[in-house]
Amino acid sequence: MIDLALMRANLPLVEEKLRARGMDPAAVLGNFIEVDRQRRDAITRVETLKAQRNKLTAEIAALRRSGSDAAAQTEQTRTLNTEVESLEAIAAAAHERLREMMQIVPNL
Repeated sequence: MIDLALMRANLPLVEEKLRARGMDPAAVLGNFIEVDRQRRDAITRVETLKAQRNKLTAEIAALRRSGSDAAAQTEQTRTLNTEVESLEAIAAAAHERLREMMQIVPNL
């Protein structure tokens, strides 16, 4: 199977090699660029949300140590967890689509 980084960095070359083998790059690669962008965006967003969640968790710990109410921060954390799970599912689905595309591409 062809490497994702190789395809991403050398997409015109991959398309050229597919044409040389008599294959239609549009049919083989489909919407590779769009799926790759979706996956990368989802991963970036997940990492950002995880950082926010970690910050909130630290705030919650500090509030609980001081005896203050941390209900609002706890609810925000739950919301972030739900969003993270959703984005991770999107990233996993996009990764699976990319993997399927890369399996179709013959050895260049």
